[in-house]
Amino acid sequence: MMSERLRDAFQFWWRHLPAIALISIPFSLLVGIATLITGPALTMDAELGPQPNFLALVLTFAIRALAEAALIGQLAAIYAGKARSLTACAVFAITIAPAILLTNALVVVSASIGLLLFIVPGIWIYVRLALAAFAVALERQPPLEAVKTSFTRTADIQWELIFAWLMLILLLLSTSNMIGAGLIAVLGNQGGVSVLLEMITGLGGTLLLVLLYRYYILTLPTSGEPPRPTSV
Repeated sequence: MMSERLRDAFQFWWRHLPAIALISIPFSLLVGIATLITGPALTMDAELGPQPNFLALVLTFAIRALAEAALIGQLAAIYAGKARSLTACAVFAITIAPAILLTNALVVVSASIGLLLFIVPGIWIYVRLALAAFAVALERQPPLEAVKTSFTRTADIQWELIFAWLMLILLLLSTSNMIGAGLIAVLGNQGGVSVLLEMITGLGGTLLLVLLYRYYILTLPTSGEPPRPTSV
């Protein structure tokens, strides 16, 4: 069953890659430019350890949250039969920006608490809450209710979802590392390379969102067409 979900997600992603890239690439470009301006979100100091760059963290978090909302709108539109424009998806993302930002913050904080206990609880919490953004974007649930909804709906499929998520994460990370090493070997370690890598990895990362969207549809309490944003 898990292999079928992964295959279905990849086929959906590949079939609609141009429409997905239309949303993913501009937002990834914004993240790359923001990183060039503000510096990396996290740097390592030999004596002090990890040093966060709070401005970069906030900007990256906000842009990626908006990108997620826009992509969810695009996925729902594709599923309904007609992909939408970048402008339409961006407007949709902006209209739900406060709710999606708060939802993602709740998910990150909850997962971080789990990570303090051990890595596995943090991953478990994160994946159990990973459908919250869909409930906010497509069902217009308040953030706290969406978090509860995600936790409830993933109860019966939690282990399948966790293992599918982990397999895809490992695949994306290994692919990203290989592409990054290849780009640096060919083009050198310069700012433009980091932006290009951000765009490539961002597009690849949309496969993970597609997987979550397929599970979101699977866990809907009613049969029929999944909800879609009317403003997109």
